[in-house]
Amino acid sequence: MYNLKSCGGEEAVLCQLQRLQHLDVSDDRDHPLDLLHPLRHDVSWLLRDPQSFPHLVSLDLSGKDGLTVEALRSFLEAHPKMTFLGLVQTDACFDDFFTRELPANSDLVILEALRRYPDRPYYVQKSLYYLYQYTLTYSQPRVDVIKLILPGMAEHPRVLAIQMAATACLYNLSKGTLGQKVHPRWLRQIVDLTLTAMENFPRNQQLQKNTLLTLCSDRILQDVVRSISFRNTCAETRRVRTVKLRFEANSRQIMIWSNNLSSSSTTMYQI
Repeated sequence: MYNLKSCGGEEAVLCQLQRLQHLDVSDDRDHPLDLLHPLRHDVSWLLRDPQSFPHLVSLDLSGKDGLTVEALRSFLEAHPKMTFLGLVQTDACFDDFFTRELPANSDLVILEALRRYPDRPYYVQKSLYYLYQYTLTYSQPRVDVIKLILPGMAEHPRVLAIQMAATACLYNLSKGTLGQKVHPRWLRQIVDLTLTAMENFPRNQQLQKNTLLTLCSDRILQDVVRSISFRNTCAETRRVRTVKLRFEANSRQIMIWSNNLSSSSTTMYQI
Protein backbone atom coordinates (compact mmCIF):
# COMPACT_ATOMS: atom_id res chain seq x y z
CA MET A 1 0.00 0.00 0.00
CA TYR A 2 3.01 2.28 -0.39
CA ASN A 3 1.83 5.61 -1.86
CA LEU A 4 -1.62 4.09 -2.43
CA LYS A 5 -4.20 6.73 -3.35
CA SER A 6 -7.61 5.84 -1.98
CA CYS A 7 -10.93 7.52 -1.37
CA GLY A 8 -11.28 6.11 2.12
CA GLY A 9 -12.71 2.87 3.43
CA GLU A 10 -9.39 1.06 3.68
CA GLU A 11 -9.67 1.01 7.48
CA ALA A 12 -12.68 -1.31 7.43
CA VAL A 13 -11.04 -3.65 4.92
CA LEU A 14 -7.68 -3.84 6.70
CA CYS A 15 -9.21 -4.47 10.09
CA GLN A 16 -10.74 -7.66 8.71
CA LEU A 17 -7.29 -9.05 7.88
CA GLN A 18 -6.53 -10.39 11.32
CA ARG A 19 -3.82 -12.78 10.11
CA LEU A 20 -1.89 -10.04 8.33
CA GLN A 21 1.87 -10.24 8.95
CA HIS A 22 3.35 -7.42 6.85
CA LEU A 23 1.74 -4.02 6.33
CA ASP A 24 3.26 -1.07 4.45
CA VAL A 25 1.14 2.10 4.38
CA SER A 26 4.09 4.47 3.92
CA ASP A 27 3.93 7.61 1.77
CA ASP A 28 6.16 10.07 -0.02
CA ARG A 29 5.49 13.39 1.66
CA ASP A 30 6.11 15.46 -1.48
CA HIS A 31 3.70 13.65 -3.79
CA PRO A 32 1.85 16.00 -6.22
CA LEU A 33 -1.54 14.64 -5.14
CA ASP A 34 -1.02 15.74 -1.53
CA LEU A 35 -2.93 18.96 -2.20
CA LEU A 36 -5.96 16.96 -3.30
CA HIS A 37 -5.84 14.69 -0.25
CA PRO A 38 -4.51 16.80 2.65
CA LEU A 39 -5.47 14.18 5.25
CA ARG A 40 -4.22 11.11 3.44
CA HIS A 41 -1.10 10.98 5.61
CA ASP A 42 -3.10 10.59 8.84
CA VAL A 43 -2.86 6.99 10.01
CA SER A 44 -3.85 7.40 13.65
CA TRP A 45 -6.79 5.05 13.08
CA LEU A 46 -4.42 2.14 12.55
CA LEU A 47 -3.01 2.43 16.06
CA ARG A 48 -6.33 3.12 17.75
CA ASP A 49 -6.78 -0.49 18.84
CA PRO A 50 -3.46 -1.98 20.02
CA GLN A 51 -4.96 -5.47 19.83
CA SER A 52 -5.61 -5.31 16.08
CA PHE A 53 -3.43 -7.29 13.65
CA PRO A 54 -2.19 -9.76 16.31
CA HIS A 55 0.18 -11.56 13.90
CA LEU A 56 1.89 -8.45 12.54
CA VAL A 57 5.66 -8.82 12.07
CA SER A 58 6.51 -5.62 10.19
CA LEU A 59 4.73 -2.28 9.93
CA ASP A 60 5.90 0.66 7.82
CA LEU A 61 4.35 4.02 8.71
CA SER A 62 7.01 6.18 7.06
CA GLY A 63 5.80 9.59 5.90
CA LYS A 64 2.59 9.39 7.92
CA ASP A 65 0.96 11.83 10.35
CA GLY A 66 -1.10 11.22 13.46
CA LEU A 67 1.59 9.14 15.19
CA THR A 68 2.20 9.63 18.88
CA VAL A 69 4.89 7.91 20.89
CA GLU A 70 2.27 6.75 23.39
CA ALA A 71 0.16 5.07 20.71
CA LEU A 72 3.22 3.48 19.11
CA ARG A 73 4.45 2.22 22.45
CA SER A 74 1.09 0.61 23.24
CA PHE A 75 0.96 -0.96 19.79
CA LEU A 76 4.47 -2.40 20.10
CA GLU A 77 3.79 -3.80 23.56
CA ALA A 78 0.74 -5.60 22.17
CA HIS A 79 2.74 -7.03 19.25
CA PRO A 80 5.73 -8.97 20.61
CA LYS A 81 6.36 -10.56 17.19
CA MET A 82 7.14 -7.20 15.58
CA THR A 83 10.67 -7.07 14.15
CA PHE A 84 10.43 -3.89 12.06
CA LEU A 85 8.69 -0.53 12.47
CA GLY A 86 9.28 2.05 9.72
CA LEU A 87 9.10 5.67 10.86
CA VAL A 88 11.16 7.52 8.24
CA GLN A 89 10.01 11.14 7.78
CA THR A 90 7.75 11.10 10.83
CA ASP A 91 7.92 13.23 13.96
CA ALA A 92 8.41 10.08 16.04
CA CYS A 93 11.47 8.87 14.12
CA PHE A 94 14.09 10.46 16.37
CA ASP A 95 12.14 10.35 19.61
CA ASP A 96 14.14 9.20 22.61
CA PHE A 97 11.88 6.17 23.04
CA PHE A 98 13.23 4.74 19.75
CA THR A 99 16.81 6.05 19.84
CA ARG A 100 17.92 5.82 23.46
CA GLU A 101 19.46 2.37 22.91
CA LEU A 102 21.58 3.72 20.05
CA PRO A 103 25.08 5.16 20.56
CA ALA A 104 25.30 8.93 20.84
CA ASN A 105 25.29 10.77 17.50
CA SER A 106 24.48 7.50 15.75
CA ASP A 107 23.91 7.29 12.00
CA LEU A 108 22.23 3.87 12.25
CA VAL A 109 18.71 5.17 11.57
CA ILE A 110 19.87 6.96 8.42
CA LEU A 111 21.82 3.95 7.15
CA GLU A 112 18.86 1.65 7.73
CA ALA A 113 16.69 3.99 5.65
CA LEU A 114 19.21 3.85 2.79
CA ARG A 115 19.31 0.06 3.03
CA ARG A 116 15.54 -0.39 2.95
CA TYR A 117 14.44 2.32 0.53
CA PRO A 118 16.94 2.65 -2.37
CA ASP A 119 14.04 2.74 -4.85
CA ARG A 120 12.25 5.66 -3.17
CA PRO A 121 13.80 8.93 -4.39
CA TYR A 122 12.36 11.15 -1.66
CA TYR A 123 13.63 8.87 1.11
CA VAL A 124 17.06 8.52 -0.51
CA GLN A 125 17.35 12.28 -0.91
CA LYS A 126 16.47 13.01 2.71
CA SER A 127 18.68 10.21 4.04
CA LEU A 128 21.70 11.46 2.10
CA TYR A 129 20.98 15.00 3.25
CA TYR A 130 21.27 13.91 6.90
CA LEU A 131 24.14 11.50 6.20
CA TYR A 132 26.34 14.22 4.71
CA GLN A 133 27.03 15.78 8.11
CA TYR A 134 28.11 12.39 9.49
CA THR A 135 30.52 11.80 6.60
CA LEU A 136 32.39 14.94 7.66
CA THR A 137 33.25 13.29 10.98
CA TYR A 138 34.35 9.78 9.96
CA SER A 139 37.96 9.05 10.88
CA GLN A 140 38.00 5.44 9.64
CA PRO A 141 37.13 3.99 6.21
CA ARG A 142 33.39 3.32 5.95
CA VAL A 143 32.94 0.92 3.07
CA ASP A 144 29.65 -0.12 4.67
CA VAL A 145 28.34 3.41 4.12
CA ILE A 146 29.65 3.54 0.55
CA LYS A 147 27.81 0.28 -0.21
CA LEU A 148 24.54 1.86 0.96
CA ILE A 149 24.96 5.09 -1.00
CA LEU A 150 25.72 3.49 -4.37
CA PRO A 151 22.38 1.65 -4.97
CA GLY A 152 20.25 4.76 -4.43
CA MET A 153 22.62 6.80 -6.56
CA ALA A 154 22.44 4.23 -9.37
CA GLU A 155 18.66 3.91 -9.10
CA HIS A 156 18.02 7.63 -9.61
CA PRO A 157 20.70 8.92 -12.02
CA ARG A 158 18.63 11.92 -13.15
CA VAL A 159 17.46 13.19 -9.77
CA LEU A 160 19.73 16.17 -9.18
CA ALA A 161 19.18 16.41 -5.42
CA ILE A 162 20.21 12.77 -4.96
CA GLN A 163 23.26 13.06 -7.19
CA MET A 164 24.33 16.28 -5.48
CA ALA A 165 24.15 14.76 -2.00
CA ALA A 166 25.59 11.40 -3.05
CA THR A 167 28.64 12.88 -4.77
CA ALA A 168 29.31 15.09 -1.76
CA CYS A 169 29.09 12.10 0.61
CA LEU A 170 31.29 9.93 -1.62
CA TYR A 171 33.94 12.63 -1.78
CA ASN A 172 34.15 12.69 2.01
CA LEU A 173 34.31 8.89 2.11
CA SER A 174 37.03 8.48 -0.52
CA LYS A 175 39.35 11.43 0.00
CA GLY A 176 42.83 11.40 1.53
CA THR A 177 43.80 8.56 3.84
CA LEU A 178 40.24 7.21 3.88
CA GLY A 179 40.40 6.53 0.15
CA GLN A 180 43.75 4.78 0.50
CA LYS A 181 42.05 2.05 2.53
CA VAL A 182 39.04 1.51 0.26
CA HIS A 183 39.21 -1.51 -2.06
CA PRO A 184 39.56 -0.63 -5.79
CA ARG A 185 36.33 -2.49 -6.47
CA TRP A 186 34.34 0.13 -4.57
CA LEU A 187 36.42 3.01 -5.88
CA ARG A 188 35.64 1.77 -9.40
CA GLN A 189 31.91 1.91 -8.67
CA ILE A 190 32.32 5.40 -7.21
CA VAL A 191 34.07 6.49 -10.42
CA ASP A 192 31.41 4.93 -12.68
CA LEU A 193 28.50 6.61 -10.90
CA THR A 194 30.36 9.88 -10.48
CA LEU A 195 31.05 9.99 -14.22
CA THR A 196 27.37 9.28 -14.89
CA ALA A 197 26.36 12.18 -12.65
CA MET A 198 28.87 14.42 -14.42
CA GLU A 199 27.42 13.46 -17.81
CA ASN A 200 23.78 13.87 -16.76
CA PHE A 201 24.22 17.36 -15.27
CA PRO A 202 26.93 19.05 -17.36
CA ARG A 203 25.71 22.57 -16.58
CA ASN A 204 25.37 22.28 -12.81
CA GLN A 205 28.46 23.96 -11.40
CA GLN A 206 28.17 22.58 -7.86
CA LEU A 207 27.73 19.01 -9.07
CA GLN A 208 30.65 19.34 -11.49
CA LYS A 209 32.72 20.64 -8.60
CA ASN A 210 31.77 17.63 -6.46
CA THR A 211 32.60 15.14 -9.19
CA LEU A 212 35.91 16.70 -10.21
CA LEU A 213 37.12 16.90 -6.62
CA THR A 214 36.24 13.23 -6.10
CA LEU A 215 37.91 12.07 -9.31
CA CYS A 216 41.12 14.05 -8.75
CA SER A 217 42.02 11.89 -5.74
CA ASP A 218 45.53 10.47 -6.22
CA ARG A 219 44.33 6.94 -5.41
CA ILE A 220 41.47 7.11 -7.89
CA LEU A 221 43.63 8.61 -10.62
CA GLN A 222 46.36 6.01 -10.18
CA ASP A 223 44.44 2.82 -9.44
CA VAL A 224 41.05 3.33 -11.08
CA VAL A 225 41.11 5.85 -13.91
CA ARG A 226 44.40 4.43 -15.17
CA SER A 227 42.98 0.88 -15.17
CA ILE A 228 40.00 2.11 -17.18
CA SER A 229 42.39 3.63 -19.71
CA PHE A 230 43.83 0.19 -20.47
CA ARG A 231 40.43 -1.32 -21.22
CA ASN A 232 39.33 -1.57 -24.82
CA THR A 233 35.72 -0.35 -24.71
CA CYS A 234 35.13 2.83 -26.67
CA ALA A 235 32.59 4.12 -24.16
CA GLU A 236 35.00 3.88 -21.23
CA THR A 237 37.83 5.41 -23.25
CA ARG A 238 35.58 8.30 -24.23
CA ARG A 239 34.54 8.87 -20.62
CA VAL A 240 38.14 8.94 -19.41
CA ARG A 241 39.10 11.34 -22.19
CA THR A 242 36.26 13.65 -21.13
CA VAL A 243 37.41 13.58 -17.51
CA LYS A 244 41.01 14.33 -18.49
CA LEU A 245 39.92 17.29 -20.61
CA ARG A 246 37.89 18.67 -17.73
CA PHE A 247 40.81 18.18 -15.36
CA GLU A 248 43.05 20.13 -17.70
CA ALA A 249 40.48 22.89 -18.16
CA ASN A 250 39.79 23.19 -14.44
CA SER A 251 43.10 22.17 -12.86
CA ARG A 252 43.73 25.57 -11.31
CA GLN A 253 40.16 25.83 -10.03
CA ILE A 254 40.34 22.28 -8.59
CA MET A 255 43.45 23.26 -6.64
CA ILE A 256 41.64 26.29 -5.23
CA TRP A 257 38.62 24.17 -4.27
CA SER A 258 40.84 21.59 -2.57
CA ASN A 259 42.65 24.27 -0.56
CA ASN A 260 39.36 25.88 0.42
CA LEU A 261 37.93 22.55 1.56
CA SER A 262 41.03 21.94 3.66
CA SER A 263 40.50 25.28 5.37
CA SER A 264 36.74 24.61 5.77
CA SER A 265 35.86 27.79 3.90
CA THR A 266 33.63 26.13 1.34
CA THR A 267 31.17 23.25 1.15
CA MET A 268 30.62 20.26 -1.07
CA TYR A 269 26.85 20.32 -0.66
CA GLN A 270 24.77 23.46 -1.01
CA ILE A 271 21.15 23.17 0.19
